[in-house]
This record gives sequence, C-alpha cells and structure tokens, in this order.
Amino acid sequence: MAPYFWIGAQVLLDLLMVVLLVWFLRSFSKQQNSREDHEAAIRKAEEILGEMRDLSRVLDANLKEKKDLSNRILTQMDQVLKKAEESYGRLSSILPKMGRIDGPQPDQKDSEKTRSSVFALLAKGLDKEEIGRHLGIGTGEIELMMKLWPPPEKR
Repeated sequence: MAPYFWIGAQVLLDLLMVVLLVWFLRSFSKQQNSREDHEAAIRKAEEILGEMRDLSRVLDANLKEKKDLSNRILTQMDQVLKKAEESYGRLSSILPKMGRIDGPQPDQKDSEKTRSSVFALLAKGLDKEEIGRHLGIGTGEIELMMKLWPPPEKR
C-alpha cells in the first residue's frame, strides 16, 4: 500500500501544481489586461491633454483678438467723445448769442411787456447778455426786437 500512497500523493501534488499553474496564468493574464488597461487610460489621458492644449491655444488667440477689438472700440469711443465734447463746447459758446433754449419763455400776451422791459433795461445801460439773463431770453431775441421795433422814444 505504500507505493499506492506515494502515487496518490504524487497525483494530488501534480493536480495541486496544475491548479496553481492555472491560477498563476490567469492572474498573470489579468495583470497583463490590467496593464493594457492602464496603458490605454494613459494614452487616452494624453490625447485629452493634447486636445486641451490645442483648445487653450485657440482660446488664447480668441482672447487676444477680443482684447484688440475692445481696445480699438475704446479708442474710437474716446475719439467720438472728444468730438462730442468739442461740439458741446462750441455750442455752449454760441448758445448765449442765439438764445437760451432751456430758459423760461415769455408768453405771447407778454410780448409787448417784454419789449418795453428790454428797452427799459437798455436805457439803464445793461448790455444784451445781462438783459437776456435778467429776462430769461436769448441775446438773439433781444437783437431781433431791437431791429424789428425801434425803442419807444424814437417812434
């Protein structure tokens, strides 16, 4: 019986060795698959990183273009504002000569009273600008009154 025991033990050891060999091969195969999966993940990450770099370059170029456009628009707006301020300055210097738009306007019924007030203030020695400020009318209107209607004393 002793030789059969050793043969049985040998068969069991051989089976155990085969099972361990199969288990080792399967784990090695899984490890290979896992390694390939890791390498595939790394390749995919590198692809995504490359795409992100490309996108970053495009966005940087787009941002630079927008900054340049904004600077050009601001420069143009500054030029327009400067011209508007110059025009406003010219209009402000002309406005006292032409008459006040925002000042109180005399009623049509009071036109005779306004004319007599203008001539009375002229007689006191006030100039057209002072009369305009006092009565709330423009110097152009005062000049027009002086041309259209002579002073009451000269009638």
